[in-house]
Amino acid sequence: YQRYPNRTNREIMVEYARSHRLDSNKFLSPSQIREIEDLRPENNRFVRTLVRESGQKSFLRVFEDAQVFPSEAEISASMKKLVMDLPKVGFVTGHGERDCIREGDRDYNKFALEKSFRYSLINQGFDFEQISLDNPVAGEYDILIIADARVAYSQEHLANLEAFVASGGNLLVAGEPGRQDVMNEVVSSLGVRFLPGRVVKPQENFLADFIRAIPTSQGGEMMFGLADMRRQGQVVTMPGLAALDYSGVKDFDVKELFVADTAASAWIEMETENFIDDSVTVDAAMGERMMAGIPAALALERAVEGKEKLQKIVVLGDADCISNGEVSMNRRNVSSANYNLIMSAFYWLSDEEVPIDVRRPSPPDRKVFLGLTGMKVAKWSMVVFLPVAMLLLYLLMWVRRRSR
Repeated sequence: YQRYPNRTNREIMVEYARSHRLDSNKFLSPSQIREIEDLRPENNRFVRTLVRESGQKSFLRVFEDAQVFPSEAEISASMKKLVMDLPKVGFVTGHGERDCIREGDRDYNKFALEKSFRYSLINQGFDFEQISLDNPVAGEYDILIIADARVAYSQEHLANLEAFVASGGNLLVAGEPGRQDVMNEVVSSLGVRFLPGRVVKPQENFLADFIRAIPTSQGGEMMFGLADMRRQGQVVTMPGLAALDYSGVKDFDVKELFVADTAASAWIEMETENFIDDSVTVDAAMGERMMAGIPAALALERAVEGKEKLQKIVVLGDADCISNGEVSMNRRNVSSANYNLIMSAFYWLSDEEVPIDVRRPSPPDRKVFLGLTGMKVAKWSMVVFLPVAMLLLYLLMWVRRRSR
């Protein structure tokens, strides 16, 4: 518009088409495109549309990453969405929870709704919406997400949440230091507690409350994405972690997915809150002590009467680790894979429906055993004997054809 002031959209298009030697008649106006497909919800980006004979449709998007085009996982999820009901996710609102629509650093738009992000739920086959607990939600949603509630739940809301849990619904709960009182009301029926204070580990270049959560062997056995993280030495970054206690759990089988540290170099800090200007030390008088294996994320599961599959619940001690800012963050010398936690957790919570598992068995002939003598023979065979044999074969065929 600055280059071509006082011109209509079509006049500008004609100028661009002429400069690129294109036929301007091949281009459609926005209103003409909307008659075919309204792309305003897609931010007018390029998409492919999959349409069934019934009119049901699904989008295949391109992404802002090195691969750009949808892979087997995204294509399969889009097609699967056309032929079966995939998990429906409800983001609980009304108590100051993290927002799945807003694009702030602390919100959850990136992994939930961001259409140009390959690993967002919407691109992996999930349907989702923001919900209130004013009405019963049992049976309406497959997975509920409650992240960092700031306002206490009313008795009515707690009753509706507990009814959802009692019915066997799957759940992801993410807490945050400073919100333990509110969040403990949410998870009290599970037997899990967010402990007071916050986990700290003094280190160079980062604040003491910046935690690199390490995937456990139990987590690797439960979720293949965490097993990959363990093999590659990756972590989940948690800038502010409330330790988890599951000693009160009775009805669930509990496994630790991540721990704050495998060595006894971290502790739960009860006093210090300003980690920029103040230093932290262990204060035995406050009950602080160095600990190894402080739980940072838990997985709970149990059988529920009347439900064919196990009920599954994930509890995170930090709500920032799956936020827009943290999923997008790159830190020097920190091999983080927070998106792996998202993909793994929702694959598990969806009973392995989506995201689509596109792994393949390792090929059996991935190793070659060849000695020095064998290497020399192979080299001469490929470099000398095979080319000479091909040349002789060619000459023989040429001579025979000439003789005819």
